[in-house]
Amino acid sequence: MNSPAAEAIGTGGAPRSTMRVQPVIDAIGLLLLAFVLYTSAVLPLDPTVHRGSFLIALVCLGLLLKPLAGWWRLVDLVLFVAAMASIGYLVINAEELAYRANFAPGTLEVVFAFAAVIAVLELTRRTVGLPLAIVALAAIAYARFGQSLPEPFTHKGYSVARLVANQYLTPEGLFGSMLGVASTLVAAFILFGCALQHVGTANLFMQIAARVSRGSYGGPAKLAVVGSALMGTMSGSSTANVMTTGTTTIPMMIRAGFSRPFAAATEAVASTGGQIMPPVMGVAAFLMAELTGIPYATIAIAAVVPAVLYYIAVYFEVDLEARRLKLKVRVDGDDTPWSRVARQLHLFLPLAILVWLLLAAYSASKAAFWASVTAIVVGLPQGRALLQRDRLLSTLRMFVAAMVTVGFACATAGIVVGALNLTGIGLQMTYVLVELSGNRPLLLLVFVMVVCIILGMGLPTPAAYAVAAAFAGPMLITVGYEKLNAHLFLLYFASLSSITPPVAIAAFAGASIAGSRPMQTGFLAWKLGAAAFIVPFMFVGDDALFLGHGGVLDTIQAIVTACVGVFALAVASIGYLRAPISAPGRLAWLATALLLIAPSPWTGAAGVLALIILLGVHRMRQHRWE
Repeated sequence: MNSPAAEAIGTGGAPRSTMRVQPVIDAIGLLLLAFVLYTSAVLPLDPTVHRGSFLIALVCLGLLLKPLAGWWRLVDLVLFVAAMASIGYLVINAEELAYRANFAPGTLEVVFAFAAVIAVLELTRRTVGLPLAIVALAAIAYARFGQSLPEPFTHKGYSVARLVANQYLTPEGLFGSMLGVASTLVAAFILFGCALQHVGTANLFMQIAARVSRGSYGGPAKLAVVGSALMGTMSGSSTANVMTTGTTTIPMMIRAGFSRPFAAATEAVASTGGQIMPPVMGVAAFLMAELTGIPYATIAIAAVVPAVLYYIAVYFEVDLEARRLKLKVRVDGDDTPWSRVARQLHLFLPLAILVWLLLAAYSASKAAFWASVTAIVVGLPQGRALLQRDRLLSTLRMFVAAMVTVGFACATAGIVVGALNLTGIGLQMTYVLVELSGNRPLLLLVFVMVVCIILGMGLPTPAAYAVAAAFAGPMLITVGYEKLNAHLFLLYFASLSSITPPVAIAAFAGASIAGSRPMQTGFLAWKLGAAAFIVPFMFVGDDALFLGHGGVLDTIQAIVTACVGVFALAVASIGYLRAPISAPGRLAWLATALLLIAPSPWTGAAGVLALIILLGVHRMRQHRWE
């Protein structure tokens, strides 16, 4: 669960102001870690007490990690006092609020509500970014003054008292389900990811990836794909994956002969898949479980085949590009004996325990807790190495950095969702988009895809998904799509915004490592991830790609044709298959890929026939060139 913030905190490059208070940060982080362990191991506390205590810790950490400079620190002091008073009021009076019949706020509660929301938005601006804070302010303004807008976006408008009740006194806004998920499920899985990294599971992933890609064309690029796929089982952040595995794989790809933009784009696309790769997936998947009521295990199982298709497509493209450039380079560490790898396989036991507990219907937080305990147990043979002070502090700071970023993102997403639900904008947007699409399902899905990607350009994936789910989820369900299919569709495109220009944050992170131009890298990442933009359209209207949802034969047929389809898509994207392919030929391969990927036996059969013809024609031309 690394992040750029975690990297900065764990190194000597941190600001001096942060380094001076680092012991305080570590102490609060340790208390937060203990709090997460306790609430994961036993029954959670009262929701208001739990979420309020969690948010108090985040506020303290956020102010210490991202302080203002000079005299502006007086603002930090005011924010601290305001947040402690406003959140502490809710924690202390939680029982009274639970039995309160009238939520008309008093003057003090109005002041506290403003204080809590302003403190959270300011710290979100510092730790997550300005766009999310602006979106939250816009949502609140819309709820307050929406009666002044034209149809179809107008509503009756809500008073300050109603907004205070919505955002502060009831579990609908700031202290709603988003913050609840962050303080329970997300916190437990971040802790699990940190435990896996601490005991060395991440290093084992990279060793296996190096062995798998040994001796093949473009080995370093395949190392990035396989390594990031494996890392995705414990880290759901695309940027974190880039900064973790990319520092190794991107320079390796450049030395092998790949261009700097291609190396950075490959790592970005491979890392983005971590958000959709079971069993852990990303933070947004936990929000999905909370918002839909679908068990997390059901979501994870359904996501297996689409996630594998994603990585198969990227692997094919990397292989074809390497063959086109005639690159066959050894990977550092690919000579690690399998016997040495086998002696470390016990480090996979925590992942096996996690999957088993989820399938056994344990709560996700309980499963993550016991998987974390298992990680520590399997790491015991390392003895003193695990207990080294620097290693322990590095893991703790990794946990703190991830929790601060994700925690404020979820808290602010709660503000947005609470305001949007209050106004009923979701139902209004349903009518607008359905009318614009002319009742054509495919066009409606394209509109929703564009909205999700635009949201994701300025928001972290969890926030982008939460906002999209608030209005687009009910819309897709209303027009006939199943809840699981609809929300996975939203989750995919909220994730893919990380590699979609003009704000492709994962690609930009890779470009910073590779020394390539960010926008060029972003467009190349978008091209390499083309299959990922098609896979959601495959499963949104058909359960065949979801394990356990369709018939066995239907699932097998869908998987086989989809795999062949993403191969054809890779050929169209790279323009090479043992020999170059002309522009018209690439269009023919693209059309064939779409036929194979479409969820229909008839289109699948037509795609297979077209593929056979294309392979034959290409083979004849290849002989002619030779």
